[in-house]
Amino acid sequence: MVTAAPLRPESGHDEQTGPRGPLTVIGARLPGRGDHPAWIRLLAIVAIVAAFGAAVTIALGAGSIRGGIDSLGHHTAPGVAATEDMASALADMDSQIGNLLLAGDDPALAVTRATALRTYEQCRVQAGDDLRLATTVAGGDSATQATLSSIFDHFGQYEALAANIQLLDASEHNPAGHPSPDILNEYRQATDLMATTLGTIQDLTHANNNVLQSAYTATRHDSVVTDAWLGVFAVVLFAALIGLQVMLRLTMRRLLNPALLVATVLALVLVIGGAIATTQAGTQLRIAKQDAFDSLLIVEQARAIGFDANADESRYLVDPTRAQQYEPAFFTKSQVLAQVDASTFAQYYPALTTAMGTFIDGNGLTIGGLFGDELHNIDFLGEDISARATLAAYHTYQQDDTIFRAQAETNLQQAISFYTSTDYGSSDGDFAAYNIQLNSVTDVNQHAFDAAIPAGINDLGGWTDWIPYALFALITIAAFLGIRPRLAEYR
Repeated sequence: MVTAAPLRPESGHDEQTGPRGPLTVIGARLPGRGDHPAWIRLLAIVAIVAAFGAAVTIALGAGSIRGGIDSLGHHTAPGVAATEDMASALADMDSQIGNLLLAGDDPALAVTRATALRTYEQCRVQAGDDLRLATTVAGGDSATQATLSSIFDHFGQYEALAANIQLLDASEHNPAGHPSPDILNEYRQATDLMATTLGTIQDLTHANNNVLQSAYTATRHDSVVTDAWLGVFAVVLFAALIGLQVMLRLTMRRLLNPALLVATVLALVLVIGGAIATTQAGTQLRIAKQDAFDSLLIVEQARAIGFDANADESRYLVDPTRAQQYEPAFFTKSQVLAQVDASTFAQYYPALTTAMGTFIDGNGLTIGGLFGDELHNIDFLGEDISARATLAAYHTYQQDDTIFRAQAETNLQQAISFYTSTDYGSSDGDFAAYNIQLNSVTDVNQHAFDAAIPAGINDLGGWTDWIPYALFALITIAAFLGIRPRLAEYR
């Protein structure tokens, strides 16, 4: 064993190394070049500080990602889904009230009447459940709670109007598609109130989605900052640990310090393990938000708008006086769903047919709107097939719309029968088929979302709290055990 010669702090020069005066770097005084114990202590302190910085960086970064995943999976996403599902239920409620008035007291449409009453009640219960869920998920957000309270008030007012319409209709025995002026007046109030309520829900959805997008962007930014700081601390940490090994090799002829080697291995576990955990969790967050949830939101919005467009068809038949109001409304909603090059209602279906043919032939997607957004966000197995089938079913439903409107001009009874029939090949039957296909797109993305949320949380494991700090403590102990005997040799 080679024993280090005792140092002479009182000497200002060394024959081999020349002046050993303290160096100054940016105002900080470093040990003299020959003061080996001081350098060993300094490098050890740097390594420990860098290890602590890496541990804190990993824990904070992992905590930020976990918070983003938790917020998305258990707060924002359920809230948005509940409000959009509520919008679908409310719109369908209004559609069913319209179907009830279209059936009237006609025995040939008794099944339509019974179906309308049963479906209305189901949608009413669903809307109430969704409203309660959205209120619960909103927690202490005062703005959201105030909006939901307004929706609750409108919901109650609509229920009262709908109940009065049902009572009047049951007592008056009106013919199919010819409600009395009193009923029509109540129906117009209910429909106008529904339009206001659905607009409020859509505003709430957009606001919640903007909050979610901002939170997601902030989390991704935090992840980038975490990676940058972790890289800095890792470089300093490994430089200090390797520097200690080199110094002990050169000054004390030690081939390798086992304790410092253990500290280096632990540092690798800290840095690489933390980086892998946060990267994998960040990937799951991206899958959940950008790939799955964005598609889920598109589909839920499409569903709600589709039910409202379907209600516009009922309104069109029930209230011919307002037909010129409801037809453009249907056209506007159709463009939101599948935007094509059409400036008038009459141009829409032919333009949609042309765009569908272009897409099916593989000559490019010229359809915009929500369906276009979804077809540009295909990420999962089976999603493309489901999205294409949904678009095809929507095209069939739009074809049915042109049929019953043409029938309504000459034979209202025929138009009502075609529109309200639940058989495939009729309007309501094909609308149900369209919603089944829409559900298939939802199922694909919901499955991916439900898998990504727990996977992201599991990837983080204990990296948000105890693992980084436990590794830091072990690195500190190993570094201390590595340098303590060597420093003792200088005494």
